[in-house]
Amino acid sequence: MEVFIRKFMSFVAIVCLYFGVNAVINLLIIESTEPEVKNTSLLIMGDSRVKKAIDPKLLPDAQNIAQLAEPYYITYWKLKELLPLIEPNTLMLGFGAHNISSFNDYKLIDGKWSAEMFTRTYSLNPLYHFDALPVDYKALCKVVWQQTCVYPKLSHYKYIGKYDNIDYSKISDADESIQRHYYRADTLLTVSEVSVSYLDSIIDLTKENRVELILINVPVHSSYRKKIPQNFIDNYLDLSSKLVESGVSIISEDSNYPDNLFLNSDHLNKNGAQRFTRELRVALARVK
Repeated sequence: MEVFIRKFMSFVAIVCLYFGVNAVINLLIIESTEPEVKNTSLLIMGDSRVKKAIDPKLLPDAQNIAQLAEPYYITYWKLKELLPLIEPNTLMLGFGAHNISSFNDYKLIDGKWSAEMFTRTYSLNPLYHFDALPVDYKALCKVVWQQTCVYPKLSHYKYIGKYDNIDYSKISDADESIQRHYYRADTLLTVSEVSVSYLDSIIDLTKENRVELILINVPVHSSYRKKIPQNFIDNYLDLSSKLVESGVSIISEDSNYPDNLFLNSDHLNKNGAQRFTRELRVALARVK
């Protein structure tokens, strides 16, 4: 029995040493490397609406690093890390009613999203930035272990998105999208104080770094737009007015887009993105 215990403890020690060495190597890699981003004057950030809607090739010296379902608190963490590397003159950030919905507050605890969010942001050391957000710490620990302890990795920067889109259209998902953005278990959600607070932090951060912030309201299909709860519309419009009064520019292209320019009820497809980006380029010239 003693021999078995000694062998077992030796095995455990070897395994722990293996994981520990990998963790140290990966932490050193994170500390000594930088994400693969280019120095551009126009940085584009936000969630899937922005990721699908703004083609940086049609804008001067731009890059789009938006990612699916990205809430403002992750945008802030990313921006704080990237501003010294990219040094942009202008930041375009997606801004719609869904961005201030409290459905964003659950993305670090919801089983559908938490592992994905932690996988993107573990190298940003989000443990120090959770504030009042509910967090699935078990999922966080699992992701950190998987990403740093299993084997050495040369790249740990999974929070850099890019523009991509397809020429496809199916706009029958408005009810599903509205439920996801504004309801939880069929109960109407509230405006997220966390999201509004982090938007304020993004505004402060851009001012500190002398970056012009332009908020972008991407077109959505009428089948989606008409079902947005009135409370969110009112709060969004009220917040928009306050932001404009404080000097923040907001571009909201209200022209009606035909059905064939939508990927689904709240995202533009490739052809819609081409049109929107060209319109955005004109609007951007007016703002500047």
